Amino acid sequence: MLLHLLLPLLNRLIAKQSWAGERLAKHAGKQCLIAIGNVQFRVQIGEGGMLAAGVGNEPPPAVSITLGSDAPLRLISQPETIFSSTRIEGNVDFAEDLSFVFRNLELDIEGEIAKLIGDVPARRIGRALTSIQLQLREAAKRTWANTRDYAVNEAGHLLDAEEVREFTEKVSTLRDDLARLEKRIERL
Repeated sequence: MLLHLLLPLLNRLIAKQSWAGERLAKHAGKQCLIAIGNVQFRVQIGEGGMLAAGVGNEPPPAVSITLGSDAPLRLISQPETIFSSTRIEGNVDFAEDLSFVFRNLELDIEGEIAKLIGDVPARRIGRALTSIQLQLREAAKRTWANTRDYAVNEAGHLLDAEEVREFTEKVSTLRDDLARLEKRIERL
């Protein structure tokens, strides 16, 4: 369902930016398997570099992209890090072209909305969407910080970075002291 909503939007972006269609067109007929947690879907490259929903399990995908299960949260809080936990397997050229296209597609939400309802309302909606995005990002950061503080300070499930550093220094000191003691014992 989500795929059928995203593909038309992505195809419009690809059509507006001719370089993207040209870059993907050389991979016409190839399929890409995208997995986010337990959700998987296939995308096939059509003529002119346009995207279509892949059908069935044949042929095997030329590229498999596995996003981390935290990808939706990263998309809201830190979109620039969404690919940090991504695993890509398969045809290197196809994967590189897909990556380049999706990193460089430019979405002009205000422009799309302006075509429907006019410039002024589109600008206001654009500002509202930007504000909502910033608020969601801040809420996600605060939630993460609060969860971390709870896990470290309240519940004791995690150790603070400073405590770990101090512990490793003490272990190193103990190891060195033990090595010196062993040498003294050998001399005796």
